[in-house]
Parts: sequence; structure tokens; C-alpha cells
Amino acid sequence: MNQSLVDQLMDRWEELSEQGCALAAEELCADHPEVLEEVRWQILALNAIHSHFGFASQDSPAEPTDHNSQFQPPSELQIIASFRLERAYAVGGLGQVFIAQDETLNRKVAIKFPKRQGMTTEQLSRFEQEARITGQLEHPGIVPVHALDISNAGEPCYVMRFVDGETLQQSVATFWNNQGSNFDRHDFESDGLRHLLQTFVAVCNIVAYAHGQEVLHRDIKPNNILLGPFGETLLLDWGIAKHMPEQSETIRLAHHDNRVEEQYNNASPVHTAQGRALGTPAYASPEQTLGQCVQVGFASDIYSLGATLFYILTGKAPLEAAGWSTYLESIRSVDAKLVDYLPHATPVGLREICNKTLQIDPTRRYQSPLELAADIDRFLAREPLSVLPESWWTKLARWARKRPTLSGAVVASGLVCVIAAAATSAIVNRKNQELSEGNRVLQGALSSVEEANRVALSALRGMVDEVVTLKFAEGDHLSENERSYIQSILQQYSKLSELQESSEQAQALQAEAFLQIGMMYYRLDQFEEALPALQSAMKFLGELHAQSSSPKYLPDLSTACVNVATIEIELGDPNACLITTATATKLIADAQSGLDAETAYLIEGDRASLHRMRAEAFEVKNESSQAVRELQSAIAILERMLAESPSDSSVQFAIGQVCRMMGSALNSIADNSLDSLKQAQQYADRAISTLAQLSSAFPDKPRYEMALVWAHFDRAEVLKAMGANQSAITDLNDSFDAATNLALRFPLISVYRECLPLILMRRGSLHWNQGNVTAADSDFSNAEAHFIEMVAARPNDKSLLKQLIQSQSERAKVQLSRQH
Repeated sequence: MNQSLVDQLMDRWEELSEQGCALAAEELCADHPEVLEEVRWQILALNAIHSHFGFASQDSPAEPTDHNSQFQPPSELQIIASFRLERAYAVGGLGQVFIAQDETLNRKVAIKFPKRQGMTTEQLSRFEQEARITGQLEHPGIVPVHALDISNAGEPCYVMRFVDGETLQQSVATFWNNQGSNFDRHDFESDGLRHLLQTFVAVCNIVAYAHGQEVLHRDIKPNNILLGPFGETLLLDWGIAKHMPEQSETIRLAHHDNRVEEQYNNASPVHTAQGRALGTPAYASPEQTLGQCVQVGFASDIYSLGATLFYILTGKAPLEAAGWSTYLESIRSVDAKLVDYLPHATPVGLREICNKTLQIDPTRRYQSPLELAADIDRFLAREPLSVLPESWWTKLARWARKRPTLSGAVVASGLVCVIAAAATSAIVNRKNQELSEGNRVLQGALSSVEEANRVALSALRGMVDEVVTLKFAEGDHLSENERSYIQSILQQYSKLSELQESSEQAQALQAEAFLQIGMMYYRLDQFEEALPALQSAMKFLGELHAQSSSPKYLPDLSTACVNVATIEIELGDPNACLITTATATKLIADAQSGLDAETAYLIEGDRASLHRMRAEAFEVKNESSQAVRELQSAIAILERMLAESPSDSSVQFAIGQVCRMMGSALNSIADNSLDSLKQAQQYADRAISTLAQLSSAFPDKPRYEMALVWAHFDRAEVLKAMGANQSAITDLNDSFDAATNLALRFPLISVYRECLPLILMRRGSLHWNQGNVTAADSDFSNAEAHFIEMVAARPNDKSLLKQLIQSQSERAKVQLSRQH
């Protein structure tokens, strides 16, 4: 291709455009048809640049106007008498929007008319289609259509709810203007960006709803996302949306065709024989921009969401960041990486999320907006993502490359961990050297082994944090391959736990290895394997603590004791738990005098946890009075800690949890007097108040909201005992709503779904007690459906099977009562 000729033609096009008489590509290339396609494509890109990437190439931008705007409603556009047009608000590609007063209901509304000039029959049809599609979508994030009408001029128009606010494009621009050019990683952790990402999650949920209704938006971009003054997030402009009943077989086959890469590499950037390009060039998917209509499907909206996320992270669209020529070239390559144009300070997790959404090949993108939203939620909650930048093996390999001498013992044998014998054999080979040289080498080798072990342990920690935690979060979704993978991690920890060195450093490494092994087995629900590992951790830490002249091992030892006690409760051995906690409590008490303030504060938290575990053990033994005494001790400790550090959210959370347990324990020993039950309610009230404040202050930490779910659940039982059945139902409604919200936000984490049937069963019983047979039947029926799903996933879980049978029994009882 003659690039010089293309540049000359584009210079000519820009000159004429500035004079207000831009030529079409066909006119510009009348004498040079060989470069027509390239010129067409470059004109398309320049149009997008000139428009600041905010509107579709075939349409004009939709921008709010002020009261003095020259854009005024023609008099013939006055519609039915019940609406009084007040002022122009925005003009877009298909229509013009006015603010009007609904005289009948005395409210502000928005009325959209088609453009008066240049509207083709197809555009008018699209205008009406926008109204009909939007009117069928009932979601808080989609502006409701009140009516479709005909103006006095015979033009279609429709009335919508009016929502004022700023677009996401404006909000992001403000954010990045305030950051300036010297932004760094801290800017990506700011409250402002977190708020924008939470808004983006809301947009993903809106798109997921539309896809569930078989509607493809096709023009998602920051300027089509409105942020209302009261936290509303709305997705606007459904003018080119398309109803796609069960995406056609052609699309599904195309998305799984091995020739996808060939199709994209050979595609012409402007050839539209397969269809006309729709959408905004800077945010449209490659299949849209290239006119590859057979490829356009729900994955196309995923790409547009990715481009919007890119804009949030940079203040620029991918096209603007990469430059138009580079961008045009990149979307022809399946392996292009637009995320290379993100700032270097962008967190790896966000970079990988963005990369997956901006894949050129549709099959490589997220499969649904909910998957994308879930990963953003995980990032905000600092949980492992479904897309991981690199494995721990890669990290360890990089470390080894930087320290070839030090890491030789680690990687040469193919193991993650090394044992001291490796260093010892190296020394034996040098036994004939001079004594002084031998001593120096020995000391250096042993030092290297300790350092190598520390690095190996660090790699394993990263592996657990970034990979294994995600697998555990999916719970029953673990495949055999995944379980084998986790077992391989356990084997590496086991090698570290088998160190033959008797040095203090080696024992400390062994203690941590045993602790990690125990906790991983615990997460796998393999309690019998978890307990001996945790007990070994206690043994090593106990010996280290006894031998040490400082209390540096005491925090880990007390934590290990808490973990052992937790496992013993899980195994149904409350007596063993009471022995463990008694030993740990005495050990802590004996050592407290020599602790510095920071260590003492940490130990106090473990003391409170030990009292809480003892309370759980007494509850299992049906000794509720003893449980109450232990909980009182825990609360006293936590109150002192809170007085010392009022903003410590972990202490606040612990108080919320202990108060919840106290309310339940007092309820179980109440003498049926109103005063006793009121005391139980006071603790339950405090638990809910504390946990609600935490949940509101830390929306990115779902464990707070989950604890609030159970606090409402437990208080309902107290209220039921007081005879306040309706208040108990209200608590269960709050519990169910919060659990449902968590299940929707984190669809891959099964524990949030699994509490729903328990809530339904308890609420159904209350409805039954009140004589509300219909509501009881509904709750028991829904609980049964949940249990059936859970039993199908875990057919060997006998407790689940019992719960399913109970739900069926309760439902049968209700249905029998109806027959009589």
C-alpha cells in the first residue's frame, strides 16, 4: 500500500473538514481506488477521535444542554395537553430530549422526539424500537418508559422518567483531572476509583439483566451511563439495541469455530458486505466495527464493558490511548493486548480483568457480565480473581533467575522446598579443604538454605492466596484436577515440614508449614487430616516459646491454639476443645507480664477468641450457663480493646459476633420471663447494630454482611420466644434479602446461597404459626428447591439430605392442611 498517498489524501480530507465540506471516502479516492478501504477506515477513526470517543460514528453526540441552548423545541412538537415542554435537555443521534412537566401527576418527565431533519424510515423504526425495547426492560438501572405517543406533527415520541445527573464519562474525567499526571498505585486504591468500579459493577448487572431478557445493547460507553444524585446508575440509549431470542446457532457456532483467528486476520476493516457497522467506534467490539454481523452477540457487549473499564482506569478510550493507527492494526490481531496502554501503576488484578474483556476473539472474553462483575467485586474485596496474572511457579522461577547461587538447592532437585541435607552434602564434598575455608562455606551454605526455605515459603503463601483461596471459594465446584492441584501444594508444604535441621529457624518454618497444612485440610473439610497438622504446629511453637527468651512466638502459638480448638469443635469433640483452650489460656496468662503493648493487644484478641471457642464447646454440651460466663469474659476483653483502639474494625466485628452468640445463649436458658428475654434481645440488638455499621462502612468485605445475615436470623428466634412473631418475620426478611444480595454479588461462592433455605424454613414455620398457609407453603417450597440443588451437588452429605426431607415434610403438612 502507498502509505504516502494515504497520508496526502487524509491531509486533504482534514483541510476540507475544517472548511465544513468534508468529502466522502469514495469522492476522495476517485482517482485512487486501491487505497479506498484504508482511507475509509482512517476517516472512521478520525471521526471517533474528533468526537472525543463519545458517540456512534453514524450519529451525533448526546450531550446535556443548558437553559440558553439554541436547541429549542419547534412549536409543532407540542404533544398532548397533559405535558408542558419546559426546555431542551439533550440531543443525540436518533432523537432530541426535552424536560417536560406532567400536568396530571405534577412531576418532571423527559420526552424524546426523533430528529426533525434527515430521519430515514430505518431511523424512525429504530427510534420506535428503542422505546419498545426500553419499555419491556424493568430494571432499576434502566429508565422506565411511561408512554409511547404521537406528536401533533405525526412523529412518534415517548415519555420517560426524568433523572438528572452526570454521565460516567464526566465523572471519570473529573476524577483523572483531579489526579493529575503523576498518579501512582495509591491512586488506584483511592475511594474515588473504588466508587467508580462499584458503579461499573452496577452497569455489568444491568447488562446481565438485559442479556437475560435476550436484549443486546450494542452501544455501551461512558457517555451512555448516567449517575443520578442519589446513587442511581442507569444505562441509557437503547436505540441500536437488538432482541436476540436465544442467540442464533450461527453465532454460537461462529464463537466456537477454530477459524475465528483466520476470520479476524483476513477481515477488511471497512468491508460491510456482511452488515453495517453499528455502535461507537472507540467502544464497539471489533466484530461490530468490522461489520462482522454473524459474530456480533452478547460477547460484543462484554468488549464494550471492557472498553468502558479501560476508560475508568485511564480517562481515555482504548482507541485514544493506543493511537488510532495502532488501534486499527491491533483489532485485526487476535493476540493484540490493548492493556499494554494502561498505566504502569495499574494493579495486576485490574490489568488482567481488563485484558480478558478486551480480547479480540469473542470466545476469549468473559462468558457473562456477571463473571466480569464478580471479578471486580473480588478485586474490591481483595479476594483472589478468576484471572490470575501468573502462577506461583512463575514467581519462584523469577526469584531463582535473580539468585542463581542461592536458589540452586531449591530448583535443581525439582522441589519447592529444600532440606538441610542438600547443604550438608555440599559441605561433605569440600571436606578436604582448609578448616577456615570449610567453616566459611558451611556457614554460607546453611545461611543459603534458610534463606531459600524462607523464599519457598513465601512463594507457597502467594500460591495459597492467589490460587487456592479462589478454589476453596468455589467449594463444591472443585474438580478432581483441582483437588489434585491442591494436594500438590500440600505435598510441598509437607516437604518443608520434614526439615531435619534442629535450628530455631528450621523449627519456625516447620511450625508455619504445619499450620498451613492444617488450615488447607480444614478448608477441604478434611478435619481428621487437619487436626494432627495443627497440633504439630502447636507442638513446634510451644517448644520454640519455651526455649526463647522473648515472647516472639507467643502470638503464633495462641493463634494455633484457637485453630486447633476450632477444628475440635468441628469434629464434635467439645471436651478436647475445653482442654486445648484451658491450656492456651493459662499459657497466655503466664507470659503476659513480659509483652510489649502491640503483642499484648494481639494476644488479648486471641484470649477473647479462646473464651468464645469455650462458649461454643459448652453450647454443644448443652451447658448454656457456662457458655454465658465465657461470653461475658470475651466481651469484657473486647470492650477493653475497643476502648484502647475504637477504630479497630476487627475488634468491632468480634464484639458483634460475641453479642450474637450471647443473645442466643441467653435465649436458650431464659426462664420464660420477659426480663430474661429482653436481656437476650439487647445483646441481639447490639450485634445487629454493630454488624450493620461495619457492613455499611466496609461494603467490600462481604463477611461483615454475612455475619449480619446470621445476626438477624438469631434475633428472630429471640423475638419468636417473646411472642413477637411479626417482628421475627421482619428480621428473617432482612436476613433473606441480605443473603440474596450476597448470592447475587458473588454467584460462585456457594456458602452465600446455602443459607437461603435455612432462612426460608424458619420463616415458613413462623408463617405457619400465624396461620398464613400460603406464605408458609411458598417458603417451604422454595427451601425444598434449594435443598434439591444442594443435594445434587453434594449427594453424600447426609445432613443436607435430612434438611431436604424436613423441608418436604413441612411442605406436605401445609398441603394436607389445605385439603382439610
